[in-house]
Amino acid sequence: MAAVVEIVENVVGDVVDVVEDVASGVVEIVEDVVGVVGDAVDWVVDEIVQPVLSGVGDVVQAALDDPITTIA
Repeated sequence: MAAVVEIVENVVGDVVDVVEDVASGVVEIVEDVVGVVGDAVDWVVDEIVQPVLSGVGDVVQAALDDPITTIA
């Protein structure tokens, strides 16, 4: 009977090890994906959003400084 219990304990231990390895791999993949998405968002903000807002801000400032010239 003790031999059967030992075999079951070994099998369960091996299954737990496999599940831990798979879960660890999944966590690493999710972290990598989140990092890539974060980098993409940073790029969009740096390369697209900020220049557009800066350009719009410049136009608004010009309109406030000299509305007649801005309209013409």
